[in-house]
Amino acid sequence: MKKMFALAAVLCLALAGCEYDDAEVKDRLDDLEGRVDALEKTVNSLNINVGNLQSLIDGKLFITAVTENPEGGGTRFRS
Repeated sequence: MKKMFALAAVLCLALAGCEYDDAEVKDRLDDLEGRVDALEKTVNSLNINVGNLQSLIDGKLFITAVTENPEGGGTRFRS
């Protein structure tokens, strides 16, 4: 019985002295979430562009004007 009590006391002391710092893991997770958000925006933009190109190929849209916008370019379409 004394051995079990001693073993339990040692385990309690060993576990109580351990602290896990997960700040690095949280920082990396936040970074990954930011990167995923950026990728989702890029994929959404690419899907819109592919849809517009498919409409151009199918003859449903026509380019009416090409103008420059703050992002560096722009196209107006007409159905």
